[in-house]
Amino acid sequence: SESVNNMFEIARSGAIERIVDKLQTRISTLRAKSENQPSHQLVPSVQQPLREHWDKAASWRVIQIEEGLNQYKVCLEDTEENRNRASHVVNTGDNTCSCGLWQEYDFPCLHATAYFRIFLEKDIDWVMRNRVSSFHTHGFERDVLRKNILPVIINNLKYDGKTKPPLVAAQRRQRGMIRLALAALQL
Repeated sequence: SESVNNMFEIARSGAIERIVDKLQTRISTLRAKSENQPSHQLVPSVQQPLREHWDKAASWRVIQIEEGLNQYKVCLEDTEENRNRASHVVNTGDNTCSCGLWQEYDFPCLHATAYFRIFLEKDIDWVMRNRVSSFHTHGFERDVLRKNILPVIINNLKYDGKTKPPLVAAQRRQRGMIRLALAALQL
């Protein structure tokens, strides 16, 4: 959703034709990139942060809170510089963490990644295969883009005889025209 918001943010400053063109270009680019990837592979926007979490997780400690609860306290090694850093509780049964990021993004946060790496001694490939939602795979992305978003090339559309042509730039209302018209009426 963040990348969609970025697309709209970039496109907001232009005319509708440019907005549609930018969105079409972005969607077509995503579709093309996704077509060449294996269906089960995670999209880069998930792979990269997960790998960063994996590297950082090596210095964390994981403590089981109570056996059978699937809850684990995750904190940094107890050093002088880490003394004021917060610890978090990971619940592996619910796929949640007290930091809120695991449930927000639907892939393991740094603390959950520490649990898998330190406590379960799993490798990153196992985490990517088993603990990340299928929403983050190229196959899912392909299906969403293929079924719901069909880019249209405006220049290839034929005139239907009913739709009015777009206004040329000189015919469009420009900023301040209402004030000018009101001022002319008051003279």
